[in-house]
Amino acid sequence: MPFYSRRTSQLHVGRISISGARYFVTFATEGRRPWLNDALCRAHMIEVLKSGHNARRWMLLAVTCMPDHVHVLFELGVDVGVYANVGRCVARWKNLSRAKATRGDGWQRDFWEHRLRPDEMNEDYARYIYMNPYRAGLIECGDGGWDGTWMPEPRCFDFVEHLGPSGSPPVEWLGDLEKVADRDS
Repeated sequence: MPFYSRRTSQLHVGRISISGARYFVTFATEGRRPWLNDALCRAHMIEVLKSGHNARRWMLLAVTCMPDHVHVLFELGVDVGVYANVGRCVARWKNLSRAKATRGDGWQRDFWEHRLRPDEMNEDYARYIYMNPYRAGLIECGDGGWDGTWMPEPRCFDFVEHLGPSGSPPVEWLGDLEKVADRDS
């Protein structure tokens, strides 16, 4: 059996960090092990992300911790030194979350990023992030919200107005999301 070679060098091509720009990033657990299935691990990861948000190093817009990866929609801070770099932000998130890991859980080396163009709406990305656990079957529509999702200002997104009282999305959205994902690929 041939040794699998990671082909992540292309992730770095064209990568640029712009203070005040919005980014959608995804980073995965080492070996895609689902250690974020643990609610305490998810809560810790969200606290790590919130710490820099509260210190104004970056501005979180939406976060979802899936069992084996994390999606973050955020705005890169302005004049915050080393944190004015997407790679350093992600490295910090990984390092701080690793500090409390009890089972030696780790992260894959690289991450995926997309810098939103000025004409791209946060709405589509936030809705995708919010719906990810529902689409993956981790939670059913009608069961309430996923405990691994956090949005500091949920009312800034129009889709939130259509959620049920428990934070659950309409069932029809599951089909709509596949159209959005196909359009974006």
